[in-house]
Amino acid sequence: MIQDPVVKPRYDIEAFYWIPAFAGMIIKYIIDIFVTIKVP
Repeated sequence: MIQDPVVKPRYDIEAFYWIPAFAGMIIKYIIDIFVTIKVP
C-alpha cells in the first residue's frame, strides 16, 4: 500500500509517452497507405 502513490505517477508517465508514440504509429501507417496508393 505504501508503493501505491509511487505507482500512479509511473502509469501517468507511461501514458504520456505512449500517446505520442501511438499517434506516430498511426501517422506512419497512414503515410504507408498513401505511398502504396501513389506507387502503383
